[in-house]
Amino acid sequence: MKKVLSLALLALVFILPSCGSSQGNAESVNQKIEKGEQLSQEDYSVMLDYLTDAMTSAEDKLKEIGDDKEKLKDFETQMDKNYPYSETFMKNLSSAKDLDDANKKKLQELFAKAITISMQMSGR
Repeated sequence: MKKVLSLALLALVFILPSCGSSQGNAESVNQKIEKGEQLSQEDYSVMLDYLTDAMTSAEDKLKEIGDDKEKLKDFETQMDKNYPYSETFMKNLSSAKDLDDANKKKLQELFAKAITISMQMSGR
């Protein structure tokens, strides 16, 4: 189980840094993190929505890319540009101890999606 979770986290860090939605809210939350400010449940929700959007975009694009290594490399670069806060958000969410039930559920769904994608990728 630890191996699958590790693969899922790797998939999140590896895949996610490349998509983009609600950048304004995400940028605001990232600034709070950089300043060391206390995060609210709404901030956690913004991070989870951002990462979920990135994961969904990544999943769709990875299906198109298939085994093409060059396209995968280009995709990773594009993801880094589109979702620049994904690694920071993952680090903060993985250490968050005060998530409410709604955000815990979102996080569980995100991990489930990451596990699915990492299993699909490892099957290539």
